[in-house]
Amino acid sequence: MLKVNKTDNLDIIWFITFTFIWSWLFWLPSVLSSLGLIEIDQITLTIFSVIAVFGPTIIAFLLTGIKEGKKGIKILLKRFNLNFNKKWLIPIFIVGPLISSFGLLCIFLFEPGLFPDLQYLKAPVSIPFVILYIFFLGGPFQEEFGWRGYALDRIQSKYNAVVSSLLLGIIHSLWHLPLIFITTSIQSQIPFIEFLLMTTLLTFFYTWLHNNTNGNVLIAMIFHLMGNLSSALFPYYVTILGRWTGFFLLLIITIIIVKIYGPKKLVKNWNENIMNKNTITDINRLD
Repeated sequence: MLKVNKTDNLDIIWFITFTFIWSWLFWLPSVLSSLGLIEIDQITLTIFSVIAVFGPTIIAFLLTGIKEGKKGIKILLKRFNLNFNKKWLIPIFIVGPLISSFGLLCIFLFEPGLFPDLQYLKAPVSIPFVILYIFFLGGPFQEEFGWRGYALDRIQSKYNAVVSSLLLGIIHSLWHLPLIFITTSIQSQIPFIEFLLMTTLLTFFYTWLHNNTNGNVLIAMIFHLMGNLSSALFPYYVTILGRWTGFFLLLIITIIIVKIYGPKKLVKNWNENIMNKNTITDINRLD
């Protein structure tokens, strides 16, 4: 976890406000189109949607640049690196596939008539392209400099890791609200309360990984990638049984992590005096 001065606490309000405005404005044409209120070609809607998802990262860099200048931006960029203990890749490559495949297994056993078409597994040659698309245009690269690189530590400067995860999970879920009304989105297929619960639980994992890798943004992107990729390959979310199976499995794992690592920081043997050299506190000292 990175440490933030109290003077930075209000930054999160500006971040949330401008991120929501940016993303919701660019999602608005797709919402209106899905509701049949306007007619816009699909290419334009896709471009707007891609720009919308970049909202968290764009706002994070804008606010950092305004307050901290080029040096602050450079420090934020440096949080995208390979300098983390590679053991943290193990849960990343296990959690998403485990939840998705287990949910899909339950559908196969108890709702075989609703079993989804595994289109990507039928054409494995497409999977590398799917991975690249998801990473750069499906959320991870577009969002994580904002949610984890900028917002998480500022929230944790005031609350413990559990409360911070709950707050950021709710904020992140609400940010997705327009997608409920866009017929081509996955969110339109999932009741919002279920999406909120799942997203909030996943935020605990992001926080856990974040705090144990000195706020590494790349690790958050990889976890985001694996979650989205697993859902694409094993679409367990298509039925109520699949979604709730995934939710309860994730809940059990989350409780275990909080129990083992502690609710304060989700880090074993946390030492308040040990910080990574690329902290937000360092940014405040650049002046």
